[in-house]
Amino acid sequence: MGNNDAKYHNMSPTPDEKDDFYGHLWNLWFKNHPGNHKYATSENEKTFKNGGYYKIQLANGLNLLSFNTLPYNPKQLPEFKG
Repeated sequence: MGNNDAKYHNMSPTPDEKDDFYGHLWNLWFKNHPGNHKYATSENEKTFKNGGYYKIQLANGLNLLSFNTLPYNPKQLPEFKG
């Protein structure tokens, strides 16, 4: 996730928005994107929809880990929310 991929700049979706937000991105990036179908495993769907992170095996012994760093942005602190 990038800082502009969420509803609000630099902000993770709220708990109430999480299912719709990550579900929508899952459909865009994996389910509806032909080049990514092979990575649309049930495990990746589970972790992606939980928090926007996943792992794919690119080659034997080479994995890619994708992290959603928005929850760790200091602007997630209560004093920045408003």
